[in-house]
Amino acid sequence: MRIVYIHQYYCNPGMAGGIRSYEQARRLVARGHTVDVITTDITPTGRCWSTPGRWAW
Repeated sequence: MRIVYIHQYYCNPGMAGGIRSYEQARRLVARGHTVDVITTDITPTGRCWSTPGRWAW
């Protein structure tokens, strides 16, 4: 199943903030789903997390 996850302030473990949404998306991917996250950028550098292990600008 392809899932679009919309979250106002999505954080990954490398960021300050709650990671409940990250964990939920990670577990959905582990079950074979494709998860696309739409979020805002809360980092002062303008970098956002796009896929595990890769930064996107």
